[in-house]
Parts: sequence; C-alpha cells; structure tokens
Amino acid sequence: MGSFSKYLLKTVSPLLLLLLVWSLLSLFFESYILPSPLRVAAIAPKLLEDEFLRNWQLSLLRVFTGAFVSFILGTLLAVIAAVLKVHRFAESLHTMGQTIPAVVVAILLVIMVGTGSMVPVLLIVIMVTPFVALQTMAGLQSHDPLLTMVIKSTGGSHKELVRDLYIPKLIPIMRSTAIVSATMAVKVCILGEFIGAENGIGFLFNVARIYLNMDEVLLYVVVIVLQMFCFQLVIDGWFRLFLQKYFYAG
Repeated sequence: MGSFSKYLLKTVSPLLLLLLVWSLLSLFFESYILPSPLRVAAIAPKLLEDEFLRNWQLSLLRVFTGAFVSFILGTLLAVIAAVLKVHRFAESLHTMGQTIPAVVVAILLVIMVGTGSMVPVLLIVIMVTPFVALQTMAGLQSHDPLLTMVIKSTGGSHKELVRDLYIPKLIPIMRSTAIVSATMAVKVCILGEFIGAENGIGFLFNVARIYLNMDEVLLYVVVIVLQMFCFQLVIDGWFRLFLQKYFYAG
C-alpha cells in the first residue's frame, strides 16, 4: 500500500502542478481569456450533458481502435525487423516519416477518405505505429549478448532463448510503450477530429474555439488530460497485476 501511495503521488503531482499554474495565471487575465479552475468547475455540470457524453464515447472508441491497431502492428513490425536485422533501415524510414507534420497527414486523409471516423483512426495508426515499432526495436537490441551466449552454451534452444531472454525484455518495454502510445493516440485523435470529423471531442473543441468559449475550451482540455491520466493508471495497473514477475521491485 505504501509503494502504491508513492506511485499515485508521483503520477498525480504533475496534475496538481498544472492546476496550480493555471490558477495563478488566471489571476492576471480576464475570465473571458483565461477562466479560473473554479469557474470552469462551476459550469462543468451544465456542459457535460448527453451531447458531450455521446461525443466523448465516440472519441474513446476511436482512440481505443487506433491505439490497439498501432500497438499490435508496431510490435509485430519491430519483431520482424529484429529477426530480419533491418532495424537500421526501419530507423531511417521512421526519421523520414517524422519530417511530415501530423496536420499535413490529416489534411491528406480528409482529401482521400472524406470526413468521419476514418480520419482520426487512420491518423493514429500512421503517427503512432512508427513510434511503437522504434521503441520496441530499441528495447530488443539492448539485451546483453553475453546472456545469449550463456543460454546457447548450456544447450538452450531458440524457444528457450525467446522465453528466457526476449520475452522478459519485451514485456516492460511493451508497458512503457503502451502508456506513451495511448496518450499519443488521444492527442492525435483530437487533431484528427479537429480537422476531419463532425463529432467527437476534437470537433467540440473546434466549435468552442471558433466562438471563443474559453470555459468550454479549458473544460475539454481538462477532460483530455484526465483521460490520458486514467489511461496511464489502467495500462500500468494491468501490466503490473498480470505480468508482475517481469518487473523489478520498486
């Protein structure tokens, strides 16, 4: 319980710091420019009604779909690249892809597939999959060659090499990659909905921005931040609950 409390405190601390900075900054601006946290909290019950919940659920579905596909596809590509020993080529390809802004990709998707759920989902897959693949490849390459020699010298088979070396190395990497990719998926989904959808949190964010409803804008920002925070807790908790043996204490 003590270790969990420390972990929770470390996770919540950035949120509390953000809230403090927001509160201080709101003292120097008019409420129509930067409303205070208390003002946003006061209007939250009125704004978080059925229409918002429908759009939020739709955004959650898009995030889950895109993040799940990206995580599975990126992990598979990393394993294939490691087996074929083409990680250098994959890294160069990823570097080239990163030079293309996500906004440009979103606009191209709108032109190709039109507006709707396909734009944010495909944007997540395109932007997040290379990150998952690159991080997983880096982790797979970081194992100690001496351990491989020891397993092989003691008569270990390829199956035992995978079970005793690669999987224990891969699981912690998958945990951290899943957390980061999920938070990335939220941000990318918001961008996709902002540009190429007619519903979802990103769409509501865009409408509020157009009419300069800063109360709504900041409320949606709070929802997005809390959503990413919850994703981190759920993913980390799942890995530590079911795959605890692959993690070091503390």
